[in-house]
Amino acid sequence: MVGKVLTFLLASLFLYGCATMYAPSSLPEEKTPEEMTTAKKLRFSDVPVPKDMVLDVDNSFIFETELTRVGLLKYSTRIPADELVSYFKQELPLNDWNLVNILEYGRKQMVFEKGEETLIITIYPERRGSRVIISLTPRQRID
Repeated sequence: MVGKVLTFLLASLFLYGCATMYAPSSLPEEKTPEEMTTAKKLRFSDVPVPKDMVLDVDNSFIFETELTRVGLLKYSTRIPADELVSYFKQELPLNDWNLVNILEYGRKQMVFEKGEETLIITIYPERRGSRVIISLTPRQRID
């Protein structure tokens, strides 16, 4: 059951991302990751986000049990995509997430792993900031 949900989530993210294109932009006041403050209320305690990110509650969800965590969190922010990449590269390792790869092709996608979980952060540059999708799933094992 979890495998089907996970497959559906990943396929949905991929198709959603392929259906939209956004032109990169930057804002005049760029902040370094050190200047960005982490939000006080986090959806996942070990996945920090800048406080200036606004959660799209209607289009986000979290499923959490003692055995597994699954979530799809959608945010909007005025923070430029490059600054968000720097923020997540700096902050997530402090919470024991290991960067696996970064893929940039108009949007920026970062993959992190921790234990038996995978965290995928997709950042879509927009005219005045960015749209961010954070996906947390159990890690797929290929045997």
